[in-house]
Amino acid sequence: MLHTSRQRAGFSLIEAIISVTLTTMACAALVNVVHAVCQTSSIAIHSTVAAGLARQLMDEISLARFPRTTDTRPGPVVIRAVPGRVEFNDLDDYAGYVQSPPADREGWLSGSLALGQLSSGSGEASPMARVAPLDRFVQEVVVERVQAGTGGTWQVVTTETGLRRVTVRIRELAGPSSISRNASNGAQALSGNITAAPIVAQNVRIMAYVPPAQ
Repeated sequence: MLHTSRQRAGFSLIEAIISVTLTTMACAALVNVVHAVCQTSSIAIHSTVAAGLARQLMDEISLARFPRTTDTRPGPVVIRAVPGRVEFNDLDDYAGYVQSPPADREGWLSGSLALGQLSSGSGEASPMARVAPLDRFVQEVVVERVQAGTGGTWQVVTTETGLRRVTVRIRELAGPSSISRNASNGAQALSGNITAAPIVAQNVRIMAYVPPAQ
């Protein structure tokens, strides 16, 4: 009697184990790649938001006039959630300004508005929960009198030179904090948790006094 041989089909146990091991290693490598890409994207978005906050505040400051000797520093004016900057009308008014969470000129907390949603009859955006990590960001403004130094540098002076160096920083705290300071109380030293907080974004401009046209 003739016997026909049949070709074996399927996998042996060793082949199955090797296949599962290789698949697991490939999946682990893929997960690591995806995690790295997501982390990089998150950091990029984080930095972009901070840079936008710094640029927005600097643009606001650049619209203020140069200070006069008769100017006085305004006190805090609370219109919205936190003290706003509506009374800041010259560069020196912004000196020592510190705010966390970040806020706009009127005192609306950044990231706390629902765009397109209006409250009944007021025409204003409805407040919503703040978006992390905006509640950990700190707006900080330093205004200094400067004069031109050597090699394209600037020297900080106490006399009037008609020049101001304005520095806007966005720092990130370890956790949410409520801080509101302006030029009227800006002589107080910043707490260690603020000065030690890393600077996420910074914008620096030199602003000069331009006499009015005769």
